[in-house]
Amino acid sequence: MNTKPRWKLTVVSVGLGLALLWVLQQGKAMWHATAWTSRNACWKDNIDVPAYETKNSMERELGTARPIEHYHIRSAVLEKDQAKLWNRARQLLGLQDASNVQSFGDEKQKFVANQFYTQCTLMSRSLLDGNALYIRIPKNGNDNIRCNLMNWPGEGSDLPCLNRTKGLQLSTSGVRIWTFVRHPISRFVSGYTEVEFRNQDDPKVQAKFTHPIGTKERFREYVTSMLQGRKVPQIYHTFSQSWLGTRFPVITAGKIESMDKDWLAIQEWLGIARPIPFDKECNVHPTSADPLGTTAIAKLALEEDPSLMQALCALLLPDFLNFAYELPEVCKLNKNVTGLWPVRP
Repeated sequence: MNTKPRWKLTVVSVGLGLALLWVLQQGKAMWHATAWTSRNACWKDNIDVPAYETKNSMERELGTARPIEHYHIRSAVLEKDQAKLWNRARQLLGLQDASNVQSFGDEKQKFVANQFYTQCTLMSRSLLDGNALYIRIPKNGNDNIRCNLMNWPGEGSDLPCLNRTKGLQLSTSGVRIWTFVRHPISRFVSGYTEVEFRNQDDPKVQAKFTHPIGTKERFREYVTSMLQGRKVPQIYHTFSQSWLGTRFPVITAGKIESMDKDWLAIQEWLGIARPIPFDKECNVHPTSADPLGTTAIAKLALEEDPSLMQALCALLLPDFLNFAYELPEVCKLNKNVTGLWPVRP
């Protein structure tokens, strides 16, 4: 029996199959690249994003009068990712050379960096008789939000911090999970003010610093000391928001910068029949008024020192990308910042 024609047919079929697979892969890659460029235009000239990372872009909730955002979050949970971000910030501030960016200089830095990117810091709030869950993030309007939630229908209760390292098992099936996020630099500065405000009368904390509170030198010293692995009480107020990805790969979030609109949108998304406007005067936090002048001086320090701004951009780059915030111009122009994230495996 002659098997030659069948053999030829098999070869041709395999060849056509491989060719078709290649065409499909190329088409998929081009679609991903187009999707990233159109949704994240401010990044297209500055960062090489692998196709598998396009899920970090935003998606719109359909069917509501006011659209609300859903964010796919990639957290820096791997040590190599944390080290690369941490060490680039250190390099930009002249704390180390470029010889080794893949590992930490010591265990103190490793410990603080891991907490910076993965530690949940506040309790969450169960709402609407257990049908919704508000994830609290420090310096993102928590006091205001908790006060406003008192006017919502249904019962609510506080839950332990949803930290992946705590081993807490919580069923979220059918529960709508949401939060509010904030511009990474603005939030870091606000967190810094909180740290200084709460520690101003603690002589042990003050002894750790050379420069006095309320100076540009003190703000820079705070950033550099953290990058050296030194901790002070309340430091978690300046930690990354992207720890959310360690517990929730996708989360619904409003933005502090558009609170009035997003507060109503969240309520509509949750099915509240009569959304209640946000009351900004409800339980205002004392540091909002910048009692020590630390917020104003930190902003001035960042304006005058490009390396300091770039270091914070490098440190907080996951927050910029995960929550679709545009980098400051001084950071967008530096590929040592924009080329850091996503970190290729």
